[in-house]
Amino acid sequence: MTTYYVSVSGNNQSGNGSKAAPYRTISKAMWKLEAGDSVEVGAGTYHESVRISASGKPGAYVTVRSAKEGAAKIVAPDNADHAVHVQGDYVKLDGFNVSGANRAGITANLTHHVVISNNISHDNGGHGVSASRSDFVTISGNTTFKNAAAGPFSGISVFHPENLTGNPSKVGFRIIVRDNISYNNVTKTGPHSDGNGIIMDDFRNTQDPNRPAYLFRSLVENNLVFGNGGKGIQVDWTDYATIRNNTAYHNNVDPKSTGNWHGELSNMNSSHNVWVNNIAVTNPGINPNNRAIDNTSFTGYRNSDNVWKGNLTFNGTDGHASIRNTGGNTTLKVKDGNLLGVDPMLVNPKQNFRLQADSPAVDSGTRDHGNVARDLNGKLRVGDIDIGALETGRSDLSDHNYIIGGNGANALGGGAGDDTLMGLGGNDTLRGGTGNDSVAGGGGNDSLDGGSGRDIIDGGAGRDVLIGGTGGDRFLFHAVSDTGKGAQADVIRDFSHGAGDRIDLRGMDANSRAYADQAFHFIGDTPFSKTPGELRYHNGTLAGDVNGDRIADFQIDIANNAHLVAGDFLL
Repeated sequence: MTTYYVSVSGNNQSGNGSKAAPYRTISKAMWKLEAGDSVEVGAGTYHESVRISASGKPGAYVTVRSAKEGAAKIVAPDNADHAVHVQGDYVKLDGFNVSGANRAGITANLTHHVVISNNISHDNGGHGVSASRSDFVTISGNTTFKNAAAGPFSGISVFHPENLTGNPSKVGFRIIVRDNISYNNVTKTGPHSDGNGIIMDDFRNTQDPNRPAYLFRSLVENNLVFGNGGKGIQVDWTDYATIRNNTAYHNNVDPKSTGNWHGELSNMNSSHNVWVNNIAVTNPGINPNNRAIDNTSFTGYRNSDNVWKGNLTFNGTDGHASIRNTGGNTTLKVKDGNLLGVDPMLVNPKQNFRLQADSPAVDSGTRDHGNVARDLNGKLRVGDIDIGALETGRSDLSDHNYIIGGNGANALGGGAGDDTLMGLGGNDTLRGGTGNDSVAGGGGNDSLDGGSGRDIIDGGAGRDVLIGGTGGDRFLFHAVSDTGKGAQADVIRDFSHGAGDRIDLRGMDANSRAYADQAFHFIGDTPFSKTPGELRYHNGTLAGDVNGDRIADFQIDIANNAHLVAGDFLL
């Protein structure tokens, strides 16, 4: 398993892809890849169209990532259809800023087991992120905007998936679209039929009857979609999808949009779907056809066996359900926990889509159709679940802030209350203050301080300094790439067993050689024994071995040399 390096100061002729002699282009590294290899791309702008043809295998994905989230920019050449085209299986693409493609910024085609995560895809003529004729695809944590100008495209699109592996299992979700933000994707030329925030498009393959229908489960969860030209979330000719805890606000802004089904959430000619805990706020002033929810069918088709529970609709007028229901389809009912024609009371929809403390959507969701453990920002959903993508909870939320810093070097302070601070890219300084805060640095070398209270501290990528403050805090790590080694390791300054602090490694895959997600096992001060998934603590350094080579794949510096026991971890 080899890591290749790419830098704007590298050289394709003299470089060998090592850290000391990196390549100049990402495409050069693509020719070297084998299962388990990775490519780490340094900050800067790369004017190229990248094709990932190499395949990994179970437990040994091919990974192409930006060294700092959002810092490596891929700008497609003028004649390029795509900025990144994934053609291999078992591939992960993470953390890039992508733009300039004539069609999709990022696309996966005829592939399986692909993860497209934490990218920013913008100003592409087609989709921001797309997957077509593929299977076992996860699209998570991406931000897409200003795409779809050149025709019938969307911010995020999944089109005509196929069972490429022949796996017959219908257990679990095979297509996952989760934790994305998609906005301002508006068609400028060509047919004005799309411009959606997210579309799950024709899984039944009605446009190609020679291919079988894809009847496996898919998930659209914890997404925020707003200001798009077409629907917020469009599900058409697609069955067995679960759409839960999303927030759709003032989409359908394209005055040239065709058709008359203009739902923030749209279920068109689709059956066996589950719609739960979604917020849909529409603006009929843009187009009189705009509705919060459109449950429509035509050509003699009738939507059947769909579940609508715990959703909230609003069109600016209290009591107006704002639902378009055609074809004899079953409409939403209040008795199923739906809040119809009810103001969700968002804090500030122009920049803050959190619920106010006394919003009727707080604690009004249902867990009947799956437990959404965290919200869009990674905040735990504890107790009764809120409707929408962002969790608030019923506690007193006066002076509770939700602040997004952007990609520069930000200094954010929460003050009193249970605050959510997101630094995104850049070297950020975040201070939660009092209250139970969620503090996430994103990319960059961040300094995070939860202050008093029971805080969630998430450094993200880069070398981060993490301070919990007083109270039982949780230090969150999602992936091996979240923390480096040696001088690049993350630092926890003030871990306290007595206060109830915990180090949460549940998001990490402890065994890179095995399929699915394995848990670590803590071995104390004992040396590694060539067993993947061992977690060792020695002389103030916490280290993990995920491939069984007895070499630490990541380290976390416990600066106060606190004594750690197995109970200090969530594994």
